[in-house]
Amino acid sequence: MAMHLFTLLGALSALTATGYALTCTKCMALGGDSCTEGLNDTCSSNQVCMSVYTVTISGGKPGDFLSRSCGLQSQCNRVGSFSIPGKVIKMGITCCSTDFCEPKLANLPSDNTQKNGLKCASCETDSDPCKSDEKMECMGTENKCLTRISKTTGGFPATSYTYGCTTKSICDIQNHTISFPTFSITGQFICNSGPAIVSHGSFLIMLSVFALLIKLI
Repeated sequence: MAMHLFTLLGALSALTATGYALTCTKCMALGGDSCTEGLNDTCSSNQVCMSVYTVTISGGKPGDFLSRSCGLQSQCNRVGSFSIPGKVIKMGITCCSTDFCEPKLANLPSDNTQKNGLKCASCETDSDPCKSDEKMECMGTENKCLTRISKTTGGFPATSYTYGCTTKSICDIQNHTISFPTFSITGQFICNSGPAIVSHGSFLIMLSVFALLIKLI
């Protein structure tokens, strides 16, 4: 009996020392707010199960995109938006911390068309830097200028750059990655308080949120 107790205590001690790793569902869904079938994703010790829910409004028509995977706990509970001319992208990141749990989707921010006085560089391009001199007026709580760098690797490799207005909560994401057996999607959010222009080669590419999303919206 004592031997069994010591064995159990030893196992618990080893588990505590190494940290428990969650297993989460990894999937993507375009045009819906749920995905439950996908790959098993074994997390690192500092990760939890994460959902990144995005609604893109273009021409008055919304489009949904959802990805689920392991994610850094420091990126949880982020809700915000970013805009370029003709498009508003609302994003919410939620998490949970049990095996195969499904995080409840975030309540995305409401529309706000009140100008806040900030103007940011604005364009979408496959080359860096943005060569357009166009600037856009920022609205509501989008009080930061954004450069979003997105990259896919694998079957359809591509890199895209988006310049516009964003909320601080989107800036705080910094970078996000989701990987599948044949491709990966990475995204980096870079912010400042003035027109955002990034010179070629200044940053290593790290969304996720998301080159695939750039191509789909």
